[in-house]
Amino acid sequence: MDRQAWGTALELYVNTPELIYASIFAAIAIFGFAWWLRNQISKERIAALQERLRELLNSANATVVSSLADLEQANTDLGETLSLRV
Repeated sequence: MDRQAWGTALELYVNTPELIYASIFAAIAIFGFAWWLRNQISKERIAALQERLRELLNSANATVVSSLADLEQANTDLGETLSLRV
């Protein structure tokens, strides 16, 4: 399209309110869909991060419980050793 054709198209667009209204409606619909999609992606990402955090916390908790059991056993063994020496 040459410059004159673009000018004619723009003039027709400006002089046709239905096209302007349709363009505004289309822009609002596209924005609304993009906003909804952004929220959906954010929710899925948050859920995935929460699940990963839950797994890490369970693993850390298991490690702490295991270490605590080892320390309790070591404390018991030390107490028995000390009582044998006395």
